Amino acid sequence: MLKKITLAVAIVLILALTLPAFGLSLTDVPADHWAYSAIEELIETGIVEGYPDGEYKGQRTMNRYEMAIMVNRALENIAAEQEELAEGLTMGQAEDTAAIVQSLLEKNLGEGLTYNQASEVADLVEALTVEFEDELKAMGAELDLIAADLAELQSDIDALAVPEDNLEFSLDIATYFEAAAYDDDQQELLLAMAIWADEDVLDIDDINDLDELPSEKRFWQELDFVIDAELGDAAFKLEMDTLTNVFTQEKSAFDYQEEDQVDFKMDRALLTVDYQELQLRLGDFEDYNIARYFVDEEDLQGVELSTNQLDMDLKFLVAGYGDDSDLDVFAIEGRSETDYGVLTTKINQVRRDADTWNIELIDFYFDTIFVDFVVPAERLTNVSLAIDDYYFNDNLLFGGEYVYNEYKYDGDSRDDYLLNLNADFLLSDQLKLSAVYESVGDEFFAYQHDLEAALAYDLYKIGAKYNLNENTSVMGNYTLVKPDNFWDDWFGDESTPEDKDKYEIVFENEMDGFNNSAKVEVVKNEFFFDSLDERTVTLKTAYDWSERTTLGAKFVNKNISWDGEVDDNGTNREIDLELDYKYLEAFMEKALRDNLSWNITGRYIMGDAEYSDSEGFEFIDGQTYADIDIDTKSSMIKTGLIISF
Repeated sequence: MLKKITLAVAIVLILALTLPAFGLSLTDVPADHWAYSAIEELIETGIVEGYPDGEYKGQRTMNRYEMAIMVNRALENIAAEQEELAEGLTMGQAEDTAAIVQSLLEKNLGEGLTYNQASEVADLVEALTVEFEDELKAMGAELDLIAADLAELQSDIDALAVPEDNLEFSLDIATYFEAAAYDDDQQELLLAMAIWADEDVLDIDDINDLDELPSEKRFWQELDFVIDAELGDAAFKLEMDTLTNVFTQEKSAFDYQEEDQVDFKMDRALLTVDYQELQLRLGDFEDYNIARYFVDEEDLQGVELSTNQLDMDLKFLVAGYGDDSDLDVFAIEGRSETDYGVLTTKINQVRRDADTWNIELIDFYFDTIFVDFVVPAERLTNVSLAIDDYYFNDNLLFGGEYVYNEYKYDGDSRDDYLLNLNADFLLSDQLKLSAVYESVGDEFFAYQHDLEAALAYDLYKIGAKYNLNENTSVMGNYTLVKPDNFWDDWFGDESTPEDKDKYEIVFENEMDGFNNSAKVEVVKNEFFFDSLDERTVTLKTAYDWSERTTLGAKFVNKNISWDGEVDDNGTNREIDLELDYKYLEAFMEKALRDNLSWNITGRYIMGDAEYSDSEGFEFIDGQTYADIDIDTKSSMIKTGLIISF
């Protein structure tokens, strides 16, 4: 084996001295030096190297340590060459090695080395091999140990899980200023409040949301935190939606105000935890929706658990309305996608400790037409089964829902049902037809709902949507709502509930950065009152002025008229109402920087109301009137600067 290494070292040294040169960067070895090519090759193969100052220092005496390093590098090159030869030299190749060396010597004698020089090289290699035989053996053993240690270290590094950043924090700081103007007259102020609260303006339907009405002066700050974290397979997200700092005392026209305070106030918070197939949410739920007939887009506080078991999405909810309410809400939902449609089942319930609670039947602008049906109930429960997008063929889809409703009433348990059937028919790529049938029983009670009424009606609806092109569509709907027997008793002997008719036409268009829509809605016999009619025209547009700026506007014109009669505990009251208002909104949203944005919104309302009652009526201000004629106007502006981190 030692002879084989000796022969290989000789070959390497001879090649190093005889191969052509490719340029040397050492400053003290000129290109015409007799050893230029050999030194260059030794450097390129990694056997020797220059000093840090860029010189080779060829006249310097080499010590035993330097020689050991040089020979070791040569051995490493030999080992690499042996691996390429796949198991080393064969017997025949070993026998031919001497002939190869001899031919190389003969070939290069005339070009580089003389025969005497070649003999000197051979003698030198043999002498070096004998002298450093022990060192080479020891070095080889040490190299084997080092290689093993390096392999083990690399394995440990590969297996090491390097920690990554698993915590993210973001913060939005929004500073807002709002100012509004109202008429001084109390009646005009109350009419303005009713218009601001209308569903087509600010859509304020809860007496607890008075703070959403425009303030005459308000200056405040909102801090919204979001913290995302990961721990193993679990992901956490904490959203603290609003922390409010009021810089100055609020001035409100509706006896609502927040005092100047230096402390931040928590508005709402929500924690979401995701772990494998489970999701847990705890805290404040904004605009939470359970069903159209039960808790439709209401603010709740509670706990929600979601999971997927046996290819079914399951959701469980336990919630309430805060410290000021004794109502508790419970809901269970299971949802599964099948080959024919989406199957959903729900169980929901609302409970309270008190003996009575109110379910809203009719909600109108004035106290004279505001009716609460008082139900002495301890609980109300719904159990439903629904299927959506039931596939009949490529052009026809069906859907439907059946709801069983049960509640405690006068010590007895009462129950009824809601049935909804719907279908979509694709007549062509451009035209889609739709139809809906809905029946609600006389003793069904919807709670915080979005139905045509809380109970007792049959609904028939047909519609069509036509795509004029890929950017423009027109949609039309007609809805007929027929009241059931309950309403005959409620209206009394002197008046009769009438069928409600609703007509809708909607135009939508997207073009050159504009997003436009126009809607006309006409309602006949609203709330089943004869001749109580409503007409609403809504125009909206939004324009992407640039990548950072969006402009928008909205216009609403609503008219409500009524010339009818009401049976008030045996007294026939003749009512004449005419209400008309116009609402205009304009806004701009601008990104000043990637993390800095500014928005501004202006709103203006102008309305008039004429109302007369043959028996007189008590207005919202507590006074009794036979008739009123009010004109009002109000405006507001709100601007905000939002910084994101």
